Amino acid sequence: MNKEEFVDHKSGKMSMSMGTCDLEKNPTFSRVWGVHFSDASRAFLKVILPEKISQKPLAHLAINKNVSITVGDMIQFKTNQYKGVVEAIEQSTPEEIAIAKESRDNSTDTLVQFFGEVGNNWSKYTMDSGLTLTIKITEVYDQTPGKMAGVRLL
Repeated sequence: MNKEEFVDHKSGKMSMSMGTCDLEKNPTFSRVWGVHFSDASRAFLKVILPEKISQKPLAHLAINKNVSITVGDMIQFKTNQYKGVVEAIEQSTPEEIAIAKESRDNSTDTLVQFFGEVGNNWSKYTMDSGLTLTIKITEVYDQTPGKMAGVRLL
């Protein structure tokens, strides 16, 4: 698979998460939104991290810039894991916040269909402010359930 075959994730019914860890490999999980490629070469991802939940991942990123981003299509279950290095962390623009809100809302609608009102929890993620991380992709893995799960794509 080549980079041109990877699809943008910022607007579909997606589950998006980011993993970071400290130098002792103690992990943290963070929900992120609006995952999308930032350039035509598809060498960089941008993800929007809600600022209110950013303390622990930012502490990890201060000492270890490696991250893992997992994006799963909640309907098709097609899932990719992107590994890379954070090259920039910036305050999210109003346009990026709008992308994150759309991404969150699309996913929330699907969760409600699956789980009823219990699935509405994602709507509680406040997106008044966020941090946009630019990540240089170093590896991509198929995480779709099935025989290709775990296969390195890039």
